[in-house]
Amino acid sequence: MHIKRNYILGVLNGIFFRIGTTFIDVNTILPVLIQRLTGSATFVGLIASLYKVGWFFPQAVSAYYLQDMPFKKPVYIRASIARVFTLSSMTILVALANKVSHVTLLCSVVALVATYSALSGFGSVAFMDIIARTVDPMLRATFFSMRWALGGILSIGAGYAAKWIIQHINFPTNYSLLFGLSTTFIALSAAMFALAVEPTSPMPDKKENFREILTGGISLMRNDSAFRNLYLFRVMIAIWSSALPLYIVYARKELGIAESFAGILAAVQIIGRILPNALWSYIGNKFGNRYILITSAFFAAPMPFLALFLSEVPDSMKLALLGLIFFSGAAALNGIIVGSLSYMLDIAPEHVRPKYIGVFNTYIAPWMLLPTLAGWFAGNFGYIPLFKLALLSAILALFLSSKLK
Repeated sequence: MHIKRNYILGVLNGIFFRIGTTFIDVNTILPVLIQRLTGSATFVGLIASLYKVGWFFPQAVSAYYLQDMPFKKPVYIRASIARVFTLSSMTILVALANKVSHVTLLCSVVALVATYSALSGFGSVAFMDIIARTVDPMLRATFFSMRWALGGILSIGAGYAAKWIIQHINFPTNYSLLFGLSTTFIALSAAMFALAVEPTSPMPDKKENFREILTGGISLMRNDSAFRNLYLFRVMIAIWSSALPLYIVYARKELGIAESFAGILAAVQIIGRILPNALWSYIGNKFGNRYILITSAFFAAPMPFLALFLSEVPDSMKLALLGLIFFSGAAALNGIIVGSLSYMLDIAPEHVRPKYIGVFNTYIAPWMLLPTLAGWFAGNFGYIPLFKLALLSAILALFLSSKLK
């Protein structure tokens, strides 16, 4: 009974989360806001970096905190409450944008985005451990795919709503409204999972100190080939994804695409996240979760490849090609997330699962700073060389994915 209940609540959690994040999408909505405030590609990259690093970096701390707790859900609930409070603060702050300096607004938004992301990452270890204990391993790919697919379908409307809000409501009320809508749906998402029933988790033989947990990743990297190969694959994906927030900036600055088109691209991304989910579910259940990662890596290459030709095509084709770029990137990223989450739960030993997940993601965290470097690189050397580097990393990721066992 609880297994079915938790499955449904977990899917509802994902649906509301997807809708909420669409209103402040880190690859479309937030970059346009930061570009408006600063005109700097470097700052656009910085906000994307902080969003990603904040999610990954605190997970080893979370693993240390959770290791001897028989119930993990209270940690998730506390982190979620703090996360909603942070989003509410951003809503109020952006509403007051005309009454404070752009420097104050920018610094505050950056700090709050980093805080929101860190809270999300801290709570995610507890979330993943509960999912691992309550969702049948053979249904994990389907579970994560349903969260993305059903949430994505409803988020299409959110993307178009974001476009209308940006286009028809004056600044800063438009962006404040987007943050407010995001706050509402993120709160609903947390409330759904708070209703889940958590079974008691197995305890480790001994409690490790934080240093032992953090340095344990070195041993895992050396002795666990599954851990090592997945890590190298994710590093290549991190390089590829560092350019993601800059495609819309390139389209705005170099090609003259309207600001309101960011909402349309957010909707296109959602479609790209929806359509492949049946494929991910089928591949994961039929062949294994590593094949989701192989297929996703194949989808990653078209995004930077097509971007190389954006300036060469007629104006009538630019919007269509830009839509295809965002579709392929969203499909790849969706598969990488679904595949990585499912594959990680497959290879993580049950009695040390929080440590395994937390250490892996903390080790990935430094690579999440790459969007800042990518923004600086694009500002100094141009967007086309950056897209070529992203294409090369996608090809290497495809090669590395074939080594996963």
